Amino acid sequence: MHVVVHGGGAIGLSVAWHLLPHARVTVVDAPRPGAASPAAAGMIAPLVDAWCCFRPGSKDGLPVIGRIDDRTYIATGHYRNGILLAPITGKLLAEMIVGGNTPELLKPCDPLR
Repeated sequence: MHVVVHGGGAIGLSVAWHLLPHARVTVVDAPRPGAASPAAAGMIAPLVDAWCCFRPGSKDGLPVIGRIDDRTYIATGHYRNGILLAPITGKLLAEMIVGGNTPELLKPCDPLR
């Protein structure tokens, strides 16, 4: 679970979809200096809103990166790490497209595996 605190005391959470029905937020600190801490009373914050963003993943847990036919390359299936892996994925995929060879790091990620 990822926790992000925004201005005004709003808290954003990211949790895997299968865990969402069990998600509870325990308030651990006051949102601003000098405010009474709800954590001292053991308060639980209610789940106010939920939304879903697709995080495509593959069955084997590896991203799907590479050539699928003569004119098409794909890069998908990074699950929640897409934003973190975007720079290296782009670099390696560009090397593949320009150089015509599959970089060693991408061999396990072959879409035709």
